[in-house]
Amino acid sequence: VVGAVWVGSIELWCDAIIAIMFCGIAVRAIASLLRSEWTDPDVVAVDCTLRHAIAVVGEHHCANEIATRIEVLGADPVITNVSEVVKCGGGQGRCSRNIA
Repeated sequence: VVGAVWVGSIELWCDAIIAIMFCGIAVRAIASLLRSEWTDPDVVAVDCTLRHAIAVVGEHHCANEIATRIEVLGADPVITNVSEVVKCGGGQGRCSRNIA
């Protein structure tokens, strides 16, 4: 991913986007393309130093798991939805997508 122009030019038919850029840039790039939490792709923003992997969109689906898997590259996964943080089981679902 080079920047917002690339993200804004794609059709959101993919299951996930891993955006290697500042979180704010990723949010602005995809904001107008988002329609529904049930159909939008998961989005994880990773800073260019691989220090943090932030689940931005799709936290109830696979974004948290993707952020956690990026941990093998040295990035700390940033999980912000309450059901994952306190393990209360109140999430809307678990990852059902085939992410390898």
